[in-house]
Amino acid sequence: MWDLGWRQIAAIDAALADGVIDQRGWHEAMAGLLRVPYLTAKTPWEQSGKSGGEEDRVRTRKVVTEAVDRGGTFLDVGCANGYLMECVAIWAQEKGLDVEPHGVDIVPEFELKGRIEVPHEDPGGVRKLLWVDQS
Repeated sequence: MWDLGWRQIAAIDAALADGVIDQRGWHEAMAGLLRVPYLTAKTPWEQSGKSGGEEDRVRTRKVVTEAVDRGGTFLDVGCANGYLMECVAIWAQEKGLDVEPHGVDIVPEFELKGRIEVPHEDPGGVRKLLWVDQS
């Protein structure tokens, strides 16, 4: 799905443009592309659309905080399970910034994924999340 999804997306867009499906059909088709791979992924970052290992995830996602130059709210449109926005809040905190994350996604089930977020403190006092997969 990750690399070849563009073909499926183009077909869904064409079906909408040709009147084969309506906006509701487009929404459901797009959500259908994401449900299985995201909901069955093993790691929190894969559940939010990023494949690869932890080091690669940090390297390719932490750059988001380079655009954060002050505290405030952060909106992640297409947030999946919310893992990126939680990480952005932590990474912004490392820069001395207080960021309150908010997210919205096309697939409501992502919020209901069988996982638990447990905020805890490490010995250095940094807020982290412990992800427990309950699938």
